[in-house]
Order: sequence, then structure tokens, then C-alpha cells
Amino acid sequence: MVDSFFGALPEYIELLMGYVSAFIAIAIPVAVLIAYRKTQNETEKAKKTAGLLGLRYINVAEEMKKNKPKDSFLLGLISGWSTWAMGGTYNNVLVRVELIVKGKQQRYIDQRVNISNPTKTYYSKGTAYIASFKNPLPFDIRIRPNVSIPPMVSMLRSGISQSPVIDTIETGEEELDKMLLISGSDKKKIQEWLNSGQRKGALKKIYRALPSISVNSEGLRLQERYSKVDFNRIQNNLKLMSETILNLRID
Repeated sequence: MVDSFFGALPEYIELLMGYVSAFIAIAIPVAVLIAYRKTQNETEKAKKTAGLLGLRYINVAEEMKKNKPKDSFLLGLISGWSTWAMGGTYNNVLVRVELIVKGKQQRYIDQRVNISNPTKTYYSKGTAYIASFKNPLPFDIRIRPNVSIPPMVSMLRSGISQSPVIDTIETGEEELDKMLLISGSDKKKIQEWLNSGQRKGALKKIYRALPSISVNSEGLRLQERYSKVDFNRIQNNLKLMSETILNLRID
């Protein structure tokens, strides 16, 4: 009989507590097993997708063991639960796709090989992408979506920020200028680059399909967040991104 502050607990309460304890003892292992099987099922889908795309499947924890030998024991323990990545050459473009995971897990992933930011603590799941130019563009450039900021937020940012205002580079096309913010170190070179080939058309196409994508002198970056990984979408995104790289590159 368990004594409470007020004396012995009634038998039905003791019985109920026993049932609760038994339920917890069973439910936790079952929940862990279900989560592990779900992780393994997603891993198998990632392996299959990587194979279909001609990419290499990567267990991120195993990859990290090579870069962080001092953490190899811990990384070995979590390798079965590890996030996955896939990388290699797709459509003649170097690409990498990586699962975005919970913040606590991300801290085990080295920043050099993880294309998402390991210092962030968001808890939404999604996928991060990189598509790289074979040779970086010969000038600094940044292209990002033209997202409107509420006036009050803009004023607050201006008041606390000490960084200089970045001049945007206009393309000469109203639709593209409304869609994008382009900045860089050499306005003349960037405008010449934009006006040659099919680059403006390629930018319109990719930003209509993937409005949160960004471009720099190294290539394309994209992060998409959603509750369930869509492997068909991964294939479609890689197709669009690789086509864009081929249109934007300088041979």
C-alpha cells in the first residue's frame, strides 16, 4: 500500500497507477520501434531514389565519422537513425540533396558537409539542395526572391542594422525585377552576363517553379520544408536546378 500525504491511497487509484505504469512500459518501446521502422523505410526510399538518379546514397553520421573521429563512437550509435543525403553528378551537374532534421540531431552534422545550417533550431522537416557550377562565376553575385517586408519591420531593421544598404542591379525586364533582387560586386559584368544567352529566361523559369531558391557565384541553393519527404519532388527539383545551372554557367 502506497502512503500519500493524506494517508493510504484507495485501491482503485493504486490499480489505475499500475495500469498507467504498465502502459508506459509498453508504449515507449513500441513508439521507439515504430519511429525506427519509419526511419528505415524512408532510408530505403532515399537509397532507391539515389540509385534511380545515378547518385550516391550517403549516411550522414557515417560520413561525419571520417571528419570527426573524436565523435565516432557517438556517431556510430546514431548511424541507424541518421539523416541521409545523396550526392554526385546529375545531368552533368554536381548536386547534393540532404534531409533537414531536428535541431538536436543537426548539431552532430559538420557544417562543411551539411548544406543546411547546423546552428538553427527549427523543428520542421524538409530537404536542402545544392547544385554547383563546374567553374564558379568570375564575379560575386547574389540573386534571391524579392520578398516584400512590412514597413514597420523594415524601419526596425534599418534602425538596428549597421551594415550598408546593398544596391540592387536591374535587369531591364519589369517581370524579372519584380521577381528578383540581384546584387554583386561588378554591375557591368553581371548585366552583360544576364543579357547573353538564355539566362533571363532560365531565371524566370526556376523562380516561377521554386520561388525560394537563391543563386550565387558557386551555384544554386534551395531549402524546402514540409512534414513528409517527397521523393518525386526531389527528382523534379534536381531536373529544374541542373537545367538552370547549364543555362547560367560560363564555359
